[in-house]
Amino acid sequence: MLRTAGPWIGARARASLGGPPRVTADPLRERYAIGGGRGTPQIHGEPLVWLGCPAWLEVCAPAGERRAEVTLRLPPWQELSQVVAEEDLWEAADLLALDLGSDLGVVDDGATVGFPEVENRPGRARRLLHAHLGIIVQSTALGDLGSSRTPYRELPRSGLLLVLR
Repeated sequence: MLRTAGPWIGARARASLGGPPRVTADPLRERYAIGGGRGTPQIHGEPLVWLGCPAWLEVCAPAGERRAEVTLRLPPWQELSQVVAEEDLWEAADLLALDLGSDLGVVDDGATVGFPEVENRPGRARRLLHAHLGIIVQSTALGDLGSSRTPYRELPRSGLLLVLR
């Protein structure tokens, strides 16, 4: 989740992934936008080609909310790993988190239904990790996960930690 101050979130997210040749629009798939017809769309999806693989950049920014959700939808790891190195994947997550001011993220395989709980309440990180393959959190959330959880890696630019289930 991220704060919505500044220029349009979708454009900022796309720029974070790196301009051509790292990311380009996919002319074979259509974009979509849902909103009031003026200003920033509440839901926007843009088909991309990122490092040679198809991807979707989706932004959900409900009207009147101070936070938004940015999703980078990628192919399954079996397909993705054929064209994208693991380091590139986590670098993209780190750049998105840094550039968009994110303090929370999830790593998901599409099986979880609904949006992550964004309220910073006790147990939030534990519940998110239970529902997803992994979470990207601030170091202060580690205590919520229990002593048996250690970060898979630190995202160096944003300072966030990736913890896998």
